Amino acid sequence: QSTWGPNSQVSMRFWSVLVLALLALSAVVSAARKPQKDVDSWLSENDDAPAPTPAPKPAADSGSTQQNKCAPDATYRFPFKPRRKLPFCAEYQELSCCDSKDAKGIQKTVNELISAECPVCHRFVADLKCSQCHPNAAAFWLDEFSSIRLCEDFCLAFYDVCADVAFDVGRFNADGTSAHFYLNAGGVSAAEFCAARIAPEPGCYRGEIPTARDTKCKCPTHDCVDVDAVRTAKAPNPMYNTVYLGEL
Repeated sequence: QSTWGPNSQVSMRFWSVLVLALLALSAVVSAARKPQKDVDSWLSENDDAPAPTPAPKPAADSGSTQQNKCAPDATYRFPFKPRRKLPFCAEYQELSCCDSKDAKGIQKTVNELISAECPVCHRFVADLKCSQCHPNAAAFWLDEFSSIRLCEDFCLAFYDVCADVAFDVGRFNADGTSAHFYLNAGGVSAAEFCAARIAPEPGCYRGEIPTARDTKCKCPTHDCVDVDAVRTAKAPNPMYNTVYLGEL
């Protein structure tokens, strides 16, 4: 029998090697054609966020059919488990639409917007601001740059707690006048305040509703802020009136 014939051992080994090589090449080509991972949810400035991971079913306070999606204008498209500890909004540590950098920014905004000396209202504002970290934030956020939509009872409670409390104390407008404001300025009622900020379930946000009140922070006459005592060089932040809380 010929060593190089079509049925020879050499020939059989040659064809076996060739077939294996073709199979390996096919696998490489197939892998190269697979779509790349979604990198839109990664943050270029740091490595806080891994690739998006599936979120659990929405909590009872959201209940939307738009599951597992972040707010339209959030940094990320899908929720994930932050790699670093969140310095604020810690309730979203296990699954979040925020990384540690986002949470730090929210903390700064809340502390500038409302004094920590008014702990109940401060906690309310923190809850509202941190809602952008909710793993199902798309349920109660509308279009880009929109405000959060609140469940009616939660909005009314927010008004009850924070009405007559001065916001944005310590900032001044370009003309030198104080930029502080009140939720109920001009005699706006709870129903009027909430009319443009509420939505029916499941498309609304409902956080924890406190029972305590910041009585010492209430100023029904709206003239309790000593402007000269708190005057600083800070500039007013126009986003306070639109982001998350709606146009106050």
